[in-house]
Amino acid sequence: MAKLSYFLLASFIALSIALPPQNPIIGVYTQDAEDFGQTPQALQTYISASYIKNLEMAGAQVIPLFYHYSHAQLDNILSKINGVFFPGGEMPIDRDNQWTSNMQYIFDYATKQNDKGNPFPIWATCLGYEAALYLWSGRKDNMTVLTEVYGQKGLTDPLFVKSNNSVLLKALNQR
Repeated sequence: MAKLSYFLLASFIALSIALPPQNPIIGVYTQDAEDFGQTPQALQTYISASYIKNLEMAGAQVIPLFYHYSHAQLDNILSKINGVFFPGGEMPIDRDNQWTSNMQYIFDYATKQNDKGNPFPIWATCLGYEAALYLWSGRKDNMTVLTEVYGQKGLTDPLFVKSNNSVLLKALNQR
């Protein structure tokens, strides 16, 4: 009986080491720490801990996706993760800066993967969402895309998904 127990234990350990992680790995896009009042240092970046904790509580493994990476470095990381989260914060939204241009590069990567049938979700909140709207608009001046909305505080509207082809959202309209 002891031999069987040792065999089962060894088998369990071997399988747990050999199997790839089952949790999704999500890259969280960083921001320049200087914009958060930090001492300026070369390539110092920032991610709010609350975003990391929320993703981890949902079961994701989280890695930073540094905004100052080259395209080759981004390709290397993007090929190893399951999606990207663009958090809120305080970065200038301008196609000429590296933060915004690398965000566009990540969107293009996600679009190509999804077109190939490889689901690669992106999620954007607050600043990330504003930047996404600006980049997807194709316009050069972000102030023609982003305008202040008055009288909408506390307003909630239902969400209707128009396409049932979405892997992520296909179950939302089922009643």
